[in-house]
Amino acid sequence: MLKYISIFKIFMSEIRPPMPRRNVTPEQVENGQLRIFYNYLKNLGIKEEDLRDKTILDVGASSGSFGDVAVRFGAKVVSVDSARPKDWQDVLDGDSKKLFGISAGAIEIKDKLGLETEPQFDYVFSHYSVPYVIVNEEQDKAGRWKTKSTPENWHMEMIKRVKDDLSNIVNHLAIGGQAILFPLFLHLDSEEAMSVDFTHGEKRDVREFNEVVHQVLREFYDTYRDKFDIKLEIVPQKDGVNFTRLLVTRHL
Repeated sequence: MLKYISIFKIFMSEIRPPMPRRNVTPEQVENGQLRIFYNYLKNLGIKEEDLRDKTILDVGASSGSFGDVAVRFGAKVVSVDSARPKDWQDVLDGDSKKLFGISAGAIEIKDKLGLETEPQFDYVFSHYSVPYVIVNEEQDKAGRWKTKSTPENWHMEMIKRVKDDLSNIVNHLAIGGQAILFPLFLHLDSEEAMSVDFTHGEKRDVREFNEVVHQVLREFYDTYRDKFDIKLEIVPQKDGVNFTRLLVTRHL
């Protein structure tokens, strides 16, 4: 059974690692990529040797820096991100491929990669992307929901989006493959004044969204427990706060 965890404080400085600024040296770019890479490994609970000879789909990968380093350890990586910064082009050659303008809820990459069917991967990673990015897109800087017409309609919209994201991710798993999402929103006390610092001081209220995530996880478990092993792991942080990661392993 899934274990649902109560947590009372979450502080995070940014939703994604910053992009390298202009006029930086090659050494600074290299150091930045390595920092992102090892931060991924720590938060996802894996090691460099776990990457060897593995195919990886990195969802919400930003610039794809993780993939650029992971290929040095024998991995083949496809990085996707919903954003497409100005003048950025897809990278379709080599072992670190990058596709932009692709959201987690609509991962269709076979045509871009020249394949007849959607590829399946040994690993699918989402690091500070799903479901955090939904909140970041749908709230203003003060943490107010921009799309909340009524509580019922808002809840249904968020349920659908999180379901679509999770379904697309696990549908790209090969048999024996594993999806790792870090971190997830956790169940919070309804009386707790809760906000998450997403980036540069922007506050996001996540209390209502916690219920959405856990409803999706419960339904997913009930529907797919014969096909997937589903596990939540506590990941202690330096300041004593606990985050969680979701692990979904496909066995059929």
